[in-house]
Amino acid sequence: MRQGSAGDLIPYVLTEELLHLIDRPDEPASIQVELRLSGTIDEGKLRSAVATAVAVHPMAQASRAAGRVLLRPPRWRIEGRRAAEVVRSQDLGSDAELSAARAEFYSRPIGLQTAPGLRLLLARRRDGDSLLLNVHHAIMDGVGSLRFLHSVARAYRGRPDPVPAVDPLAMRDLGAHFGGPRPSGPPGAGRVDVPTGAPSLIVDLPTGKRSLIAPDREREDPGYGFVHLALPSDFLRPRDAPHVGPPSTLNDRLLASLHLTIDSWNAEHGNPCRKLAVMMPVNLRPPDWRHEVAANLITTALIESTPVQRSAVGLLLPAMVRQTRWVKSRAAFASALNPPPWLQLLSLALLGVRGVRGTSMAATLSNLGRIDGPPDFGREAGEVEAVWFSPPAPMAMGLSLGAAGWRNHLHLVLRYRRALFSDEAAGRFAGCFVDALRGVCRGGAM
Repeated sequence: MRQGSAGDLIPYVLTEELLHLIDRPDEPASIQVELRLSGTIDEGKLRSAVATAVAVHPMAQASRAAGRVLLRPPRWRIEGRRAAEVVRSQDLGSDAELSAARAEFYSRPIGLQTAPGLRLLLARRRDGDSLLLNVHHAIMDGVGSLRFLHSVARAYRGRPDPVPAVDPLAMRDLGAHFGGPRPSGPPGAGRVDVPTGAPSLIVDLPTGKRSLIAPDREREDPGYGFVHLALPSDFLRPRDAPHVGPPSTLNDRLLASLHLTIDSWNAEHGNPCRKLAVMMPVNLRPPDWRHEVAANLITTALIESTPVQRSAVGLLLPAMVRQTRWVKSRAAFASALNPPPWLQLLSLALLGVRGVRGTSMAATLSNLGRIDGPPDFGREAGEVEAVWFSPPAPMAMGLSLGAAGWRNHLHLVLRYRRALFSDEAAGRFAGCFVDALRGVCRGGAM
């Protein structure tokens, strides 16, 4: 794995530039990865381990060197020097204090003028520590952030940290390495059920009226709030209804449940939904190193639904399945890797003119999948009791749902902008989502 030489200048790829553009002081474009442990972590060893991990991953050493000049994209500089201090600790007496510290920690912006573009909070609790990692999304996605935390844990224990024999800086341009000819679309694709926009775009192009989530707050406060949910695996298995349509994945059922929740929430707030679009990140890493490389290697797709589809789970869930199958198909993969240059420039121009608040995506759903082995900090740190993850949720969306499976539970994080929800409203929305998920998993028995 290439380490990057001191002073190296490398161009941004499109995803990095778009994520840099949506970063705002009151709604940082950051990734949450959080571990709840049963034991304790030594702060001095943790600081040393973070510095070691930064030296392993070039994008952790990246700082913004220059902005865009006409057709020339912005540049990163690979620092190649000792990492700045990014670890702090805090003693917390209760889960309520941890919740408040979490909201404050992830609501702070991370500057990219110096490396590394990440922060860690060691939250000391009476019944075990929590380790919170906050990463600027322009340098890493969720998979990359979890991989970085594995490096920290291995350095903490003095263990080897094997990495794949690929250049992590070159691999950011996945189209150059894995792209094929741009297809026109899958055979027999339906007009509604297949995304019509370019799936590689973070910013959606205007494609007709879509609905956003109805706000519910007393005042428009800055920053993020979080609701953590741990659902047992048995709760999530389809049951109590005969199989109808193509088989669905957990991700499909989460998508359907989120569409239904937004639909019912808006109806209760006197704002019935038209078409809804939920953004779904897709990991573009090849299978042989699918969980490797601490960088941003994703594309995104908009998963849509109509009022007719949301009228019955038997209509909605197959619509989710058809769209996610297309997104994960070889044709869509090649399309995502090879957006034409004019479309890349158009997406940047639209974001510059409209801002992220001009987009029409209702929410983001990002699923890390089942985590077979979370970062292991050794005997004194104890067992990993929970793994929490969420992507950013800028307005006009204001809501993201992050999912990670660990042991016999699905850990969900509802991350919301306080400009969208009060804490009480977020709790009600989370309850509505759990009810919708229960109904979807039972075949529509709402």
